[in-house]
Amino acid sequence: MVFKKDPALSVRVLSHGQNYENIALKLSGDFKQDVTMSKRQIVDITSLDLSDNKNQDTFVAQLTGHQVDVILLTPKMDKEMTPLFKKNRIYKVSWQPPKVNGVKLVARVPEKVAHVKAVKQLTGYHAQK
Repeated sequence: MVFKKDPALSVRVLSHGQNYENIALKLSGDFKQDVTMSKRQIVDITSLDLSDNKNQDTFVAQLTGHQVDVILLTPKMDKEMTPLFKKNRIYKVSWQPPKVNGVKLVARVPEKVAHVKAVKQLTGYHAQK
């Protein structure tokens, strides 16, 4: 019998015109070490290129459905998206994700997340308002 694995943590690596699949794959292995999971859970890390309208729609739907726990993006993209993040209560956290392939990332956490314990384990962020 095959069981569906549920996420213990859902992370989105955002880009605009870049393919960050390799970064998502590398971080998935790293984050598995940092988050307590059962055998039926996974760390769900997906790269989304927001220059594609379909990916924009996917990201908005996932945010609205509280299916995103942590958002990773470059500092430049973070600065460009700050007004959107402020409007939607997506907070920058002090935790610094590891650099992958020379790409520096910053982290943001939505006000409401599905996996509070895992977010706290990974980022130290725990404010649920």
